[in-house]
Amino acid sequence: MKHEIPFNKTRYSLAAIFCVALVTIGIFMVLQPENFDVISVDYTFLLQIGIFLSILFGASLIFVLFKLFNGSMGLTIDHEGITDNAGGLKFGLISWTNITAFSMKKHVGNTFILIHINNEDEVLNSLGKVKRRLVQENMKTFETPIAISATMLKIKADDLVALFKSVGQEKGIEFRD
Repeated sequence: MKHEIPFNKTRYSLAAIFCVALVTIGIFMVLQPENFDVISVDYTFLLQIGIFLSILFGASLIFVLFKLFNGSMGLTIDHEGITDNAGGLKFGLISWTNITAFSMKKHVGNTFILIHINNEDEVLNSLGKVKRRLVQENMKTFETPIAISATMLKIKADDLVALFKSVGQEKGIEFRD
């Protein structure tokens, strides 16, 4: 059994275009704030917004381009476990022995597959400060550190749910509805 689901390159391409547009607007705000005088805002404030846009969406663009061109699969399910590369929080291989259950949750219009594990504290302690904080926020929302969305994968949400139900049944892992 091996299931490999690639990234949705169309969505990543659109995200890259969006990032480029916002970086361009940010740079334009920094270099020529007077062109934004239709907005009655102080030039210093426009400069700060421009810098913020350029940095935030410049970093996002790097992330998106890396995902678009690195050649790895978005999600791999094999005899060893599950490897999720689609999200921003990578956990590497999640071994079958660490998975206790799967479930599904809809959040902000997206369907997420939640992977419940038996070693949450171990996972949290192995992370750096920034990543640990992001994972803790994930846990507040999903009650588990690992949540997989079909949004950036080349698979429909319903098909992803069906795949996890099938794999769960095959591996004796409960899928909580």
